[in-house]
Amino acid sequence: MEVATESPLRLPLYVYDYAGVGPDVRAAAAEVTRHIYAAIGVDIVWLDRCPLACHIAFTQEAQAETTGGDLMVIILPDAMTSREFPAGVMGAAREEGSVAYAFFGRIRASALERDLLLATLLGHVIAHEVGHVLLREGHAPKGLMGAKWVKRELLQARTGRLGFTATEGHRIRSRLGSGAGSTESGDARDSK
Repeated sequence: MEVATESPLRLPLYVYDYAGVGPDVRAAAAEVTRHIYAAIGVDIVWLDRCPLACHIAFTQEAQAETTGGDLMVIILPDAMTSREFPAGVMGAAREEGSVAYAFFGRIRASALERDLLLATLLGHVIAHEVGHVLLREGHAPKGLMGAKWVKRELLQARTGRLGFTATEGHRIRSRLGSGAGSTESGDARDSK
């Protein structure tokens, strides 16, 4: 992991939880995600925008109106998770988009199977999927951006050491520094 020496870049994440994740788990997952991005000099601002109780159906139009191009994270329950993805896939993001998905039922099952805290795995999956949006590319051979997390990555996740490589961190900071979805720490876009 790269240690950030420059002032952190600010990245708002608009989080829509349709799975009804408990507030304590969601808050702990937010901290995991913040920790991963802080290591590369990015300050994640986690903004819960639509608790389960709002009952607003997600549409592309709603996404455009809500975020204006900012990054969205959508946590989906099993009933809303697309079956087009193999069973082991815990999230998705289109490289050309601004939306990252976390498949909560699959994350919960995987956390139990792998003896990981649910919030730890949820936070890492979100960091990984947001990484796809920011890096605009597919999977790395290993590490946080790897397609499959094996024993090494799971141990690193459990101990808080699974993160971006120095190269990935540099590329994310460069992208955010160019104005693509972020502002410097003193110039936040919190008006939404």
